[in-house]
Amino acid sequence: MPSCSMKNGKLRWRGAVMVGGVSRKKWLEDDSKASERAANSWEEATKAELEKEQAEAAKAEEQTTRLDSWTTLRFSTEALSCSKTRDSGKTHSEKKYVFKRFVNSVGPDVPLAAVDIDAAETYLDSQAEDRSGNSANKDRKNLAWAWDWAKKRFRKQGFPQGDNPFRAVDPYPEDRKDRYVPEEGDFNAVLALVSGQDRALLLAALHLAARRGELFRLKWTDVDFTGNRVRLRTKKTRTGSWREDWLPMTLELRDALRARWQGRAGPGGHVFLVEGDSQFENQHIGKPFVSRQHWLGKLCVKAGVEPFGFHAIRHLAAIMLYHAGYSVATIQAMLRHENAGTTEIYLKRLGLDPGKLRDAIEDVFSKRGQGKVIEFKSKKNAPEAATSEAF
Repeated sequence: MPSCSMKNGKLRWRGAVMVGGVSRKKWLEDDSKASERAANSWEEATKAELEKEQAEAAKAEEQTTRLDSWTTLRFSTEALSCSKTRDSGKTHSEKKYVFKRFVNSVGPDVPLAAVDIDAAETYLDSQAEDRSGNSANKDRKNLAWAWDWAKKRFRKQGFPQGDNPFRAVDPYPEDRKDRYVPEEGDFNAVLALVSGQDRALLLAALHLAARRGELFRLKWTDVDFTGNRVRLRTKKTRTGSWREDWLPMTLELRDALRARWQGRAGPGGHVFLVEGDSQFENQHIGKPFVSRQHWLGKLCVKAGVEPFGFHAIRHLAAIMLYHAGYSVATIQAMLRHENAGTTEIYLKRLGLDPGKLRDAIEDVFSKRGQGKVIEFKSKKNAPEAATSEAF
């Protein structure tokens, strides 16, 4: 409250305020009622001003502290935690290496607020120089994704809300090497060398245009002999969630899988298992495959053809469908792309023009002289997946 005392030999009103250890005072002209009211008004306004200044300072300090808590290591840890629940094992593994390189290069305790476009460009430049433009672009894609995700997810926990520094860096020139795709005759030459499980695996890769991981995850509950169809699961989706697709099963593939079913060692479980005298690192007899590294390559050498892998067989399936006259929509359904544009890009990378496809659908795999593609049946009337009673 204002007080009245002597100042320079004259009785005057004085306003005085102290907030958070900060004091201010003001002397009025005299000891009149008007000066008393003015002192009161000044104290109220000054107190409010000091309280506002100190609140803003405290908020700024808190924000700085929260920003400082976001280091490159914390950023990477949070992003990988999200990736583990959303991405496939292969994608998550790729991101682990990206963040390991990033943290080792920049430093684990560097405040994320210090990672601006210059820092992002310096890191990506080093990757382009040491590895390749393709590799730098992969790191850029993954780091940009993580930044966008964390910015939204942790907007109330102090994550920097400025522009994404990785998206501000221009993509690097890429020197893409076309994946080798075998001719149908080369595939048949390799197929002729195998039998039993290995033959069924290669036929499934071609007739379903399946990814390697999809084949290794395949279980007998995914094989519907009654409805002549096979169910594949993938996390190759926009959201990273699991997606299931039923695909028609050719007669040739049906026969191979049926023989595999009848000769299985135990009930249910995975279709393709480590068995026999085959030795695979970190894999065990009776367990599903994790990988089959070098297996196809060795077969190709034995068959006298240029080596190819599982994904090349997927490409071969797309080429066979294309030349048989399938529409882009049909090839998209077979490859299980969510977007038709992805299928068109896929075909163009194979040197094919998706704009010149005929609408008429012809049989493709039966032209190999054996199986026939069986039409999709509606899910409403579809039979249950294979059981021992299916025969």
